[in-house]
Amino acid sequence: TTSVPYIKIRNNITFGHIHMAKTGGTSLNGIFALNYEHVCGNKGYSYDYFQVNKRFNNTNGKPWKNVKDSTTFKRNGIYRGYNRGRVKSQIMDEIGYEDCDWISFEHKYSEWQKF
Repeated sequence: TTSVPYIKIRNNITFGHIHMAKTGGTSLNGIFALNYEHVCGNKGYSYDYFQVNKRFNNTNGKPWKNVKDSTTFKRNGIYRGYNRGRVKSQIMDEIGYEDCDWISFEHKYSEWQKF
């Protein structure tokens, strides 16, 4: 048999999801991050897609936002509700957005100016 090399073709489109509070955006962002790569949002992030799903599947039905990992803790305490699948905005800025196909924020409109 002949193997064909895997070639990933990226598009030049980035989608922006303006997440309005209490409209289901947190769930949408989380579902996308657990099911697709290149999702970057403050309520769901897929840069660690495989490992996040692995940890989530080992929680026995606990909500994805409550999964604990090495990024849950900070030096002076706990980032409550954050993990490698739900990343703080400052860490998202540090990682960058160059590899994101879907960007979702629940922030003021001024946050979108960086894009």
